[in-house]
Amino acid sequence: RENAGRFTILHVAAHGCRSTAPYADPILALSRENGGSSALTCQQILQLDLTADLVVLAACDTARGRKIDGDGILSLARAFLHAGARDVVASLWEARDLEAGDLMIRLYRRLLKEGVSRADALRQVKLDMLAGKASRGVDPTGKDQITRFADSADPYFWAAFVILGASE
Repeated sequence: RENAGRFTILHVAAHGCRSTAPYADPILALSRENGGSSALTCQQILQLDLTADLVVLAACDTARGRKIDGDGILSLARAFLHAGARDVVASLWEARDLEAGDLMIRLYRRLLKEGVSRADALRQVKLDMLAGKASRGVDPTGKDQITRFADSADPYFWAAFVILGASE
């Protein structure tokens, strides 16, 4: 948290947790700190002084949150935008690790190597995945909890990720 304001791109790979309690905020569950669990709440995010052009939240449910009457949805993505991020890539539902990881690699390749805009990069990656250019197939271990999907061309695997903010 202390160094978050120094970077133009922040990538957070964590677990996004949206509470089912009526007034609880969503959190990012991070790695353990000194033996205890560590979480980043919306309140803590709002206290950050960010100058990031892009924050990528590679976690589940980061664009979802609780509805606040008259003010919209309080989500992790919204908290990062209010903390100063120009754009946030976030998810609308649970993301599966293999496909989300593949999506992120492809996204950064387009952003950093090809120099396309953030919105165009995400759009092109989604089109590639829709065309089946990233097919992973069924988990050979049988441990996959989502057995009904066998092809990452299915929108379930990539459509959850959206870009929010002032994108070019």
